[in-house]
Amino acid sequence: MPLLLIAAACTATYFKVTDLDTGREYYTGDFTRKDGAIRFKDARTGATTTVQNPQVLEIDQRTFDSGVAAPSAPSSK
Repeated sequence: MPLLLIAAACTATYFKVTDLDTGREYYTGDFTRKDGAIRFKDARTGATTTVQNPQVLEIDQRTFDSGVAAPSAPSSK
């Protein structure tokens, strides 16, 4: 049983953040939420980013890795 708990504790969590205003997608391993906005470190650029109107989805590592490797789409605004 202890090995199972250790394995579960070592599993990383990844998130896909979509800015609902622009449609732009970001990938991160962590974020903070304040007043409806979220702040996180963008895995593609390393920049600290704030999104005011986000959709946040928990994703697996394969999806995260694919998203980080994909070219960033230009914002529609």
